[in-house]
Amino acid sequence: MRRHPPGPPGHWLWGNIAEVRSNVLRLLDSVPLQCGDLATLRFLGQRVLLLSHPRWFEQVLSTDNQKFEKSPRFRRLVSSVFGNGVFGAQGRDWQRQRRILQSALNGIRLDRHCDTVVATASMICDGWMSEKTASLEATMMELALAIRLRTTLGTTNPDVFDDIYRALRTFMDYFASSIRNPLSWPLWVPSESNRRIQKTMKRWWEVISEQIEAGRESADPNTLLFLLLSQELSVTYPLRDELATWLLTGTETSANTLSWTWYLLATHDEVRERLRQEVDAALQGRPPKVSDLPKLRYLNAVLKESMRLFPQAYIIGRKSTESFSMDGYSFSKGTTVLLNQWFVCRDEQWHADAREFHPERWLTVDHQSAIAFTPFGGGPRQCVGGQLAKCELPLILALLAQKFDFGLADWSWETQVRPEVSLTLRPDPRLRILLSRRGVVATKTTDEDIERNSHP
Repeated sequence: MRRHPPGPPGHWLWGNIAEVRSNVLRLLDSVPLQCGDLATLRFLGQRVLLLSHPRWFEQVLSTDNQKFEKSPRFRRLVSSVFGNGVFGAQGRDWQRQRRILQSALNGIRLDRHCDTVVATASMICDGWMSEKTASLEATMMELALAIRLRTTLGTTNPDVFDDIYRALRTFMDYFASSIRNPLSWPLWVPSESNRRIQKTMKRWWEVISEQIEAGRESADPNTLLFLLLSQELSVTYPLRDELATWLLTGTETSANTLSWTWYLLATHDEVRERLRQEVDAALQGRPPKVSDLPKLRYLNAVLKESMRLFPQAYIIGRKSTESFSMDGYSFSKGTTVLLNQWFVCRDEQWHADAREFHPERWLTVDHQSAIAFTPFGGGPRQCVGGQLAKCELPLILALLAQKFDFGLADWSWETQVRPEVSLTLRPDPRLRILLSRRGVVATKTTDEDIERNSHP
């Protein structure tokens, strides 16, 4: 067996920490080209494997998944905000929580759920002032959070929205800072920024606990809260933590996917026009429904291409629980591996014109592209909400295509936009859009419409 895979030189003590702090995506792009798809990074003397080929993804996530778990550092980072939700759970706890959450999700009436998603999205869009400029990232965050609160907790309370919105902002900034700086202070250190985070966190848990207690009395039967309360939950089941995980991860990934899709449509006229034509022909001016999804093939291709260029799970980390081997190398228990989805999704080996926005690639069966495209992860721990997202995101995008022109307020950004790295990839909050309405839109939506769509 060979000793170590090659890797970039880095500092003699700090290793590659400086490259991570400077531009982590540039590091993820350059290392596979210089060192191959199995490479070694170093951080303060610790060796970390960077895996940049689908065959390694398959081994870690599926074939040998029992040999890997989420890394302790990642679990500490997310548990400070998510508590003991399924996202960071391990072993039997994860199996139990995943089974309960999946059972609850299986109880969702998809048609009613999607009608609620569309009605909530339409009400939020109707409240946006026409011809106004706004932060793209903040606008999509507002939209995604309103939908998530309505379908998870059954609330449209503006005070709850404001509290949760502030918390999500604070947590995403905290995650971004921790990822860019592996030597950042842990939350228990009483720095000024940590005290601010702790104060926000206290209110975050209070709000979610208050909503759970309110839901025990009169929860909407098609919300995740109701469906979880309907399960046979033990006293140790972390209901609050599970709902917190669902709110934060679902809001962030949906908002970012919609943001990048808006940006790409705004900068590609032919794609934007073709998508509009498909949406207009399929919907004839009425709000989209789940039964319309098979008719929106090009729209789905646009979303796939957006998720390929800006994968939300751009890096997936695991730590080995026993020894394993790869490509003639032997690795011991406790080895950290990073699955480099950012590079694989943009690798010419798997996608022709890989750095270009070509939704048409997804209109034909291309097994090679599909192998290297796993937006919701893989194996037993793939995203539990992935199937629901595949219904929600197309319907929201169809509604946006009906109502808005997908404009940018400052076209000089076209060649400057770079992702900001957090747990996910979000656009620079300075990127602003123009909320210019189309001539024909779906009818205005009210709170009464949302309530009507939520019940049989």
